Amino acid sequence: MSVARSWDRIFAWYDANTPAGSLAANPGAAEGQLAELESLVGTHLPDDLRESYRLLNGTRRGWLLYHGSLLPLKGIAAEWQRCRDWQVEGGYGLGPDYQPRQLESPEIKPVWWNPLRLPITDNGGGDPVTLDLDPAAGGTRGQIIRVSHEVGPVSLLVRPGGPIRPRRRADQPSLWDEDGEADPPAVGTGMAGWLAQIADELEAGVHAYSESSMMVCPVAWGRS
Repeated sequence: MSVARSWDRIFAWYDANTPAGSLAANPGAAEGQLAELESLVGTHLPDDLRESYRLLNGTRRGWLLYHGSLLPLKGIAAEWQRCRDWQVEGGYGLGPDYQPRQLESPEIKPVWWNPLRLPITDNGGGDPVTLDLDPAAGGTRGQIIRVSHEVGPVSLLVRPGGPIRPRRRADQPSLWDEDGEADPPAVGTGMAGWLAQIADELEAGVHAYSESSMMVCPVAWGRS
């Protein structure tokens, strides 16, 4: 499957290019855990996100690139509930004080936060990679977006129409997929597309491990 293959490529790169144990994952989530989160937020999760969380329920050590740790389902639920409580009790994300100030992608609604946006990473600074289940016209339900605590939603994290990876050969087994089938290319702006883009960029040398920051970040950052 494309999501499993992307995770294989990501972990293979980390194993070869970062100190041992820089990125470690939790075991996959059970169907009941996914259903519990869906019940909390009141809608079904995209298939590619469900597939990813069945493989690994977030990370237990290390950051995924510079985005922070990938939250387990309980972490997503806790962050979502906190934003929801803030909104109900204090109007968080509503009104003139919460107008996005640097929105670059028309596929994203000009809304600071609503209950159909789920944070999926934690960098400790309030800038989560976010699952957007309520896109603007032209967007896609389940698109992955960049959010800043200072300016609100900013942009899609996945380039629409980005490069399509070749199919995995049947003799290249996945860590999780044992059926031996070649996987289809990952497309779209959701979880599958985001993971495929990360794998592509790692293998293309866009990112490198920084000893000073102890994380993987764009090579270009070191030149600025």
